[in-house]
Amino acid sequence: ATRLLDEADGSTLFVDVGTNGEMVLVSGGKALACATAAGPAFEGARISRGMRAMSGAVEEVKLGGDDLICPTIDGAPARGICGTGLIDAAAVLIAAGVLDETGRLLPPDELPDGVPPGLRARVVEDEDGVAVMLGDGRDVPLTQRDLRELQLAKAAIRAGAETLLAESDMKAADLAHVVLGGAFGSYIDRASALGIGLLPSVAVEKVAFAGNTSAAGARLALLDAAVRERAGKAARDVRYLELSGRPDFQDLFAEAMLFPEPAAGG
Repeated sequence: ATRLLDEADGSTLFVDVGTNGEMVLVSGGKALACATAAGPAFEGARISRGMRAMSGAVEEVKLGGDDLICPTIDGAPARGICGTGLIDAAAVLIAAGVLDETGRLLPPDELPDGVPPGLRARVVEDEDGVAVMLGDGRDVPLTQRDLRELQLAKAAIRAGAETLLAESDMKAADLAHVVLGGAFGSYIDRASALGIGLLPSVAVEKVAFAGNTSAAGARLALLDAAVRERAGKAARDVRYLELSGRPDFQDLFAEAMLFPEPAAGG
């Protein structure tokens, strides 16, 4: 059954992850909203081998044994990487100590001793810099610049969420639920999202998916006049924060650029 935000039991942060990260914090009967410009990295744009979620896109990256497992959409030969795979890859690299908290991809000669041999063999360095070779054939490079693009995108989302919490005198621990919406958001791995610091630090079981809420909400509003009325009231009652020019948002954005420590990502 579809539940609306005003029916949630406990403080709820809703985040629509995409080029524009729209989010709303509902707590104590009040709603506070903002939007951040995350950029197109989650859609695969500005990523060297980035692509939309199409056949041949690496959609997931996990560590299995001593090497990476990189399933693709339709099981086709790897042609590039989409947003979910990008988030997974960063989370795995953070947990393994290959990607440090500043977002620096460590070169082969600086890798920690504990990096599994299969993963270690995927880390290469040439005149273009350091890259991690993804895919079964190790022919889809994930570069330092790619990870910087992801870093900027996730920092924008995280900083927006942290601004809403700060404005409401709340901390991440006060959240009962974090709900991810949008066509893309529903496919993100919860542990990976937390592992790269995309979301406030909550227990993984507090993170839920709501699917394409825009389409679902439109259908509900068309079919039920009472829902339409509630939606209109919500739009009138919500308080919107304009983030541009807010020094606190800029400070939170700088903090959110850091990736979590490896232990937090694993």
